[in-house]
Amino acid sequence: MRLRTLGELSLEGIAFKRVKPLLLLAYLAVEGPKERWLLKELFWRDVKNAQSSLSTALGHLRNVGEGVVGSDEARAWCEAESDAGELLEALD
Repeated sequence: MRLRTLGELSLEGIAFKRVKPLLLLAYLAVEGPKERWLLKELFWRDVKNAQSSLSTALGHLRNVGEGVVGSDEARAWCEAESDAGELLEALD
């Protein structure tokens, strides 16, 4: 699976258009693995049940297929290839 961040934000070959999960995945692709508490603060600060919202977003990404997103009780990370990651590597 490949995440496209330059141009239109999308998962190549998949008609997945949920904006917040894609933004979350793009953030994880660029920034690397992050603690769940931080993701809740960044993406669902004003939501009453931020834990549920984060779990739902991660679930939507997992339902796309294997190799998109990974998580455990404490952290989440992007498993998909990403053009943003390739750009950052080229800049290094």
